[in-house]
Amino acid sequence: MPPRGVEILDWLTSSVDPPYSVLSHGEDLDGLASAALIYAALGGEVSMRFESPDRAQRSRKSFHVVADLPPPAGGSLILFDHHRSNVDLARERAEVVILDPRAPSAASVIWREFAGRIDVPELGGLVELTSRVDSGDMGFCAAAFTSAVKRIFWTGKRDRVLNSIVRSLLELRPEREEELLEIPEVKRAWAEVERVNSEEIGWISSLPSRVGDAGPAGLVAVVDARRIPGYLSPLIHQALRDRVDLIVTLGRWRGNDSRVSLRSRRGGPIDALEIARSFGGGGHPNAAGFTLLERDLPRLLEIVRSRSKRVVFLRP
Repeated sequence: MPPRGVEILDWLTSSVDPPYSVLSHGEDLDGLASAALIYAALGGEVSMRFESPDRAQRSRKSFHVVADLPPPAGGSLILFDHHRSNVDLARERAEVVILDPRAPSAASVIWREFAGRIDVPELGGLVELTSRVDSGDMGFCAAAFTSAVKRIFWTGKRDRVLNSIVRSLLELRPEREEELLEIPEVKRAWAEVERVNSEEIGWISSLPSRVGDAGPAGLVAVVDARRIPGYLSPLIHQALRDRVDLIVTLGRWRGNDSRVSLRSRRGGPIDALEIARSFGGGGHPNAAGFTLLERDLPRLLEIVRSRSKRVVFLRP
């Protein structure tokens, strides 16, 4: 087993030749910021790919470094993560596991390990911003950034464009949400989202008025977003996050299954991860997700009702 800290990179660079294959989460700021830190630590000698958690877990390919994802079936040399739900799988599939469920982001785990190796000290502000956003402290600009990135992710050019965003994070070193939308690739993608999805964005902006300024303890909002593109889900979460204890967003059916995202109020009575695990999913206590089979929708609603005093259903 190689030593911890900076020496892990020395072990990696002495064990394999560049470019070093890196797999990171491609749908949020934490995955992209984690990729940026690894890029900087390895001097840019990387071949970087991006994936979603469920697809990464099933992948038969192997990677030198995996960040902010469950390790692929093909294995990895080094895994950086902070998802409690990935602990057991990480032990099986990664040679070196650096995983801290108490950390607010995967980027913060990497920064703690390699800040001395990364030659851009100003990146500390980006790590702090990433930790706030990944912990659920997300304003509109961060939600818009995430929606734009999710839209990019589900295009055929995702690896090329997301690699460009990673380099922009290193060059611009954003420390405020508003600066995320100034990244050129993100700015273009968000402008397209606003143009194409103006009607859906208008409906999402009306959601707070549908539940009131502050819902009662135990209030759950089930948002039927099956007619809305999945990349708009961060806007839904941001709109309702201070008004209900749990947001359940049902995504579009893909054949017989749907992607469900859960967001629970920090310090509230409902654990999003506990519900997600009931359906084979994962994530954080306050932000989790899973793939729902159509036949299991009644069971999901039964579980939600058992944990709440009142459920409101919201649909376009």
